[in-house]
Amino acid sequence: AARFKTVIALILNGETIFFSGVAEGTITKKAAGDKGFGYDPIFQPAGESRTFAQMTLAEKNVISHRGKALKQLSSYLNQVNLAGLK
Repeated sequence: AARFKTVIALILNGETIFFSGVAEGTITKKAAGDKGFGYDPIFQPAGESRTFAQMTLAEKNVISHRGKALKQLSSYLNQVNLAGLK
């Protein structure tokens, strides 16, 4: 089993807020795919038959640890009234 985790910290008005995303999966015995970078050819997300490197960027962003953390951050920022913040 393998797990990748991303944590993003946002400091807003002196308050630190954390957003995290986790991708569970396995490390494959053979590299597969030519997209992405780093571990993408050997990381197979749980419930998937392909590695990250075999997915389109859009597909990967939905299930990747970074994509999940960024989605949380984006959702939070859309809820916050940023008017007047410099």
